[in-house]
Amino acid sequence: MLKKTIFLSALAFCLLLAASCKSTIKEYSNIWLVMGTVCRVRILTDEPKKKADEVLEKVYAELIKLDGIFNANTDESSIDNNNLNGLIKTQESELERLNKAAGISPLAVSPELYELLQISLMMAELTDGAFNPAIGPLVKLWNIGFENETVPSQKEIDDILPLLDYKNIELRDENQVFLQQKGMRLDLGGIAKGYAADKIAKIILDYGIKDFLIDLGGNILASGKNPLGKNWKIALRSPIIGKQNPVISLNLQDASIVTSGNYERFIQKDGTLYHHIFDSKTGYPVQNNLNASSIMSKSSTLADALSTSSYVLGEEKTRTLLQRLVEEDFPLIGFPEMPACFLFYKDNSISVLGNDKASIEIIDKDFFIK
Repeated sequence: MLKKTIFLSALAFCLLLAASCKSTIKEYSNIWLVMGTVCRVRILTDEPKKKADEVLEKVYAELIKLDGIFNANTDESSIDNNNLNGLIKTQESELERLNKAAGISPLAVSPELYELLQISLMMAELTDGAFNPAIGPLVKLWNIGFENETVPSQKEIDDILPLLDYKNIELRDENQVFLQQKGMRLDLGGIAKGYAADKIAKIILDYGIKDFLIDLGGNILASGKNPLGKNWKIALRSPIIGKQNPVISLNLQDASIVTSGNYERFIQKDGTLYHHIFDSKTGYPVQNNLNASSIMSKSSTLADALSTSSYVLGEEKTRTLLQRLVEEDFPLIGFPEMPACFLFYKDNSISVLGNDKASIEIIDKDFFIK
């Protein structure tokens, strides 16, 4: 499930200019370790503390539920939120049970997993496999960011490439899913946190709270206004390995921004850096002149999937993809407006694609707009 680093190394973080809330509005927040990362939720409301606590409890319960569905790393330890210094073993997730049934039998899955697989397959088709929910065997083989991470041999890579065909994911009636080849393994780490952010945002909105900020492992979703009554101001940190300083800022309202980059998780061998964003056609980390890609969209689910796929696709193919999203009809996710894409190049240039309403402010003067 882990696609990006936890809170302290997340690409996106919120910058506020600091001020007190309006007299009737108070801020309530909580922070949890869940879905392999850190989630912080801030809500602004004039409701009593008891109601605010109820909202945050509902949010946490939903996150735990979704973690139990989508976690692809249940053999790893996770953090116990009742004891932040302690570790607990994660129970086998629904996704893991589906992976174990690969090539054996179909499995009836939850509505959430079925829906996310529908969206994932739509994105796989749209991106010609740049986003690939069947990439699990490759992620496991390299294991970057976990114990026993390694640079596999060419033979090891060649052996698993046939297992990465997302077209062998069969969605049947009554929420039945069948992975057609034994050894297939789904990994939804490139979309699940975005989906979870959208789900918990709906919970908060259903309580009548419209001003809030979600940071789920660097997946940022902002709704309404900040404590100053203005749009939330978000900064994106440097996409250069070893640097944490912010490089650009932008205003975010009723939208999400998600970033994928080559600096977040990687290993080095014989002077070569291997990062965690893979090309499932070659079996290797993507090699291009990008450091990172950020997507701003009304849908955090889409922003999550597109941040990975745009990094894989590069500028011209991403430009074409963004245009398709608003010109064609997609039944699962609507596009009220074109997403914006910010591509960070290794020469410190930034390309802004898609929504021309998206404006950014350069903070680090070493960076510049192409």
